[in-house]
Amino acid sequence: MTNAVMTTEELRQTRQTQTADVHVGLTTTSGFALIQRIATMLASSTMVPEQYRKVIDVKVGKDSYGNAIYEPRDNPNGVANSIVAVNMANRLGADPLMIMQNLYIIEGRPSWSSQFVIASINSSGKYSSLRFDVEDRGEVELTYVRRVWEYNQGANKKLPKDIQETVKVRDLVCKAWAIEKETGERLESAEISMRMAVAEGWYQKNGSKWQTMPEQMLRYRAAAFFGRIYAPELLMGIKTQEEELDNLIDVTPEHAEETPAVNSSDLRKSVTKDPEPQPAEEIKAEQVEPKVETAPAEPTPVAQETKAPTPIVDSTKVRTKYIKEINALKSVDGIQKKLAQAIADDGLSTTHKQYLEAHAKQRIEQINQPDSAKSEPARNEHIRVIQGVKTLEELKKVGAVIAKDKPNMTRDDQNAVATEYAQQYERLSQGEILDDLDDDAVIKKIVTAIEHAKNIDDLNAIMAEPYTKDFSGIPEIDQAYENRMIELGE
Repeated sequence: MTNAVMTTEELRQTRQTQTADVHVGLTTTSGFALIQRIATMLASSTMVPEQYRKVIDVKVGKDSYGNAIYEPRDNPNGVANSIVAVNMANRLGADPLMIMQNLYIIEGRPSWSSQFVIASINSSGKYSSLRFDVEDRGEVELTYVRRVWEYNQGANKKLPKDIQETVKVRDLVCKAWAIEKETGERLESAEISMRMAVAEGWYQKNGSKWQTMPEQMLRYRAAAFFGRIYAPELLMGIKTQEEELDNLIDVTPEHAEETPAVNSSDLRKSVTKDPEPQPAEEIKAEQVEPKVETAPAEPTPVAQETKAPTPIVDSTKVRTKYIKEINALKSVDGIQKKLAQAIADDGLSTTHKQYLEAHAKQRIEQINQPDSAKSEPARNEHIRVIQGVKTLEELKKVGAVIAKDKPNMTRDDQNAVATEYAQQYERLSQGEILDDLDDDAVIKKIVTAIEHAKNIDDLNAIMAEPYTKDFSGIPEIDQAYENRMIELGE
């Protein structure tokens, strides 16, 4: 009779076969479970971009010193975005982390980095490395139309206005090309030029990189055009980050200002005015009989005073004004009064008020610092005394004196004295250690220190140490010094 019980080896092989049949994907239950596990793991990492993380840091304000404060918040889209990225990586045969690092979300649309497009074309094996031909056709003057929105007092709303502007640019033209390995044919992209950048509106957008790095942008755009024509399977129909940013249009809705202007008195009346009582019979009839809508009567023209819109206060400009005023003040009392005025100013945002509080505190600390003219002699005297100390016990006594004199020195002078104190402490500590050793051991330690000197300054500092001078003329030390000087290039 055949044994129906599977051996351990047979069971292991069966499981391996079943596991091998599971592929990452969205169309099967096992594939989706696997892709979800992978995406969940990636979303828990801090090495992936923020849009793929389960938890992100959200800025919630600033502390009293103006430093940003962040709080961790759950990102409901993190795992879902990671699943999409892993699925795209599976379709392209690429590493998921590489896809995540090069896939950007702009206005809800995914976009590739241009470097990724170039790298994908170069590594596809179908073409030679992508190359670019750039031609400079001289300076040209180009005209374009820019649309602005201006407040129209008569219409009581913002209306579009087209302004014609002129710009001078270098008429650079770029083509991307590569050799198709199968046929040996030279394949070229369409020409990308600065004329096209101006005509399409890429050049004149606020913060446009076309103005600061035109040759780089020409190459990026030419590479995208080449990939869309000859290697669409690599781009998967997704545009580059630069293309998406250039395609964003600054839109001010034409009807955004058509709502009739309502002044505060009208609004207050509509809110506070009690409705007039309605007779019970009329209420009953209204509930039973259907309401018949009639065309509204033509409104009677009423002469109204047209008011200009309330200007919007720029908090940044207000903050800048207060900073200049605080910097000009020389007394603590004046700074405190100016800060109180800023805190009560409705034109400042909460964040900018916090910034001004920190700035005012810093200015007060600067004013309260001792006079540098009196601080410098104290600093020099303390450094002189520190350098003359011969033992750690004496140095500790000097440290107590310096601590009492600390308020009489500026912060920079305090740091200078503290640095000298630390260096002398290290030198004396090293000297006491060497005092406990015999001469041969001390010479060996000095030679080792010379051999490990990182630069000429360190080497000279070692030679200037008191315990090194005590052994001046020792051949081993002199030879080690000369060898290290040669190694360091002197």
